[in-house]
Amino acid sequence: MRKIVWVLPLIGSVLAILVAVGTVLMAGSAPKEAAGFAMACALAIIPYVIARSIAELAHNQSLEKNVSTLTRIVAEATGKIKPGDKA
Repeated sequence: MRKIVWVLPLIGSVLAILVAVGTVLMAGSAPKEAAGFAMACALAIIPYVIARSIAELAHNQSLEKNVSTLTRIVAEATGKIKPGDKA
């Protein structure tokens, strides 16, 4: 899943490069250049932020599961709960 998610920023970066090159070649005025480069930045940044958010959410879910497991193990070791019981 994580590898699939990181394909989006790669595609966005390639599109951003194409838009930036097209802007350099085609823009006739400063406002058109600014708009083209802003679009290129958006094409690169937005997919990266989405992919990073998805990866971080998956990482946090994994951490929460590990913390709950460790809490249960400590509770069993200290005698607060019986082995196999829910914490």
